[in-house]
Parts: sequence; structure tokens; C-alpha cells
Amino acid sequence: MKMEKSYLKPSLTTFFRILSLSLIILLSFKTITSIFYSSLFIDPKMLVFPSILISIALTIYLRKSRLTIMELDDLHRIKSLLIEKLTKNGLKVKEEKENEITLELINRIGNFFNVWFGIETTTIKLLNSKIIVESHSSVVRNLMHELDVN
Repeated sequence: MKMEKSYLKPSLTTFFRILSLSLIILLSFKTITSIFYSSLFIDPKMLVFPSILISIALTIYLRKSRLTIMELDDLHRIKSLLIEKLTKNGLKVKEEKENEITLELINRIGNFFNVWFGIETTTIKLLNSKIIVESHSSVVRNLMHELDVN
């Protein structure tokens, strides 16, 4: 069994969603502080520049990783092992098709981030002689470690 990890491209929609959320948070923080310190002038540069930096950093961090497992002897045994490991780590099967399985987090906070940013889903794709897992980097890293141990 041979494993290969790669990163997917950051999502532009994730960037704009994080940018809008950080602008809202910074604007509300600046408004509250200006009320208490009676300074009503809000400089736009003070809000836009940190929001762009935060958005770039979080978009790069939140990009998905791809784990490709090749040279398999028993494809269905590895698939069931992957599903077992992922369900032990707090995921549940959302949708199961013939060659693709989608898992999502059980907790509500993770589901909120999944709906807003689309990052908390794990997809397992079965191809002829390999399995492709796409998820957050921490999930892929944990899977690589657990499969190396077994």
C-alpha cells in the first residue's frame, strides 16, 4: 500500500466568506470601542487591511488535502477501515453512492462551518485500483498515521 498526500487549491468563495465575516467582526468591534471612547471616525484602512490578511491566512489553512492510497490488495477492506476510523473520530456517513462516500461532522459547530465554508466534509472516492480521500489537513494527517500503524 502506497500513500501520497497533496493539497488542493484554496477556494475563492471561502476567501470572500472569511473576508466578509472578518469585516463584520472588526466593524462591530470598532463601533463598540468608538461608542465608549467617543471617537466616531472609523478609518477604512484599519478594517480592510487586517481583514484581508486574516482571510488569506485562514483560506490557506482551511484548504482541503487529498490522500491517494494506491497499490491496494483489498479495496473494500481498506474502505471499511477508513470509514471505521473516521466514524471513531466524530464523523458520520452523510451520503453513500456506489463509488463515493461523503462524511460530515456530528457536532453543530462543525456543521455551521461546513455550511458556511464547505470545509468540514470528508469524501472517499473509490477508483479501479486506488482510494482518494479529500478532507481537512488534520483529518488526512490522522488517517495517514493510523494507516501506517496498521
